Amino acid sequence: MNYLSSDNISLDLEIVDSLDNLEGRVRHELMHVADQLNEKFKHRDTLVPPEGTGAFRRYKYLWNVYIDSRLVKSGKPSYDTQEAREKEIDECYPELSADLRKKCFIFLWGMGLLDFEQISAMSYDLFSTFEELRFLAESLGEKQVTFETMEELKNYGK
Repeated sequence: MNYLSSDNISLDLEIVDSLDNLEGRVRHELMHVADQLNEKFKHRDTLVPPEGTGAFRRYKYLWNVYIDSRLVKSGKPSYDTQEAREKEIDECYPELSADLRKKCFIFLWGMGLLDFEQISAMSYDLFSTFEELRFLAESLGEKQVTFETMEELKNYGK
């Protein structure tokens, strides 16, 4: 992800690891910056989950889905396809059933406007922000697990 520096003066850019789909990658990365500059998005560095945690992985995923869904809906190239982002949810929420993950993804991909506070809150508890998601989880008797480390998340159920 590209991030605007905390002083709003410079960009911390990731190195592009592939020239495949360069336009989609650049558009996606610049959307991170555009979101950060948009006052309505309410970006605050203090809301970013600690690196190396399951919440941080989920935060990156949720923001990436939000960006790619907007790009796709506007007919612009995106970093990843809807199908690729849907598969990625398996890595981020392995404790949820495939059925619930699919329903949550469809909900997230179809979302209108989100702000950073919502993305941050959902990175800790996917079902905390929208009643529709909470109802889905409760109706299936499922709960989200908190992973303190990326290793716990990667190794869940193994």
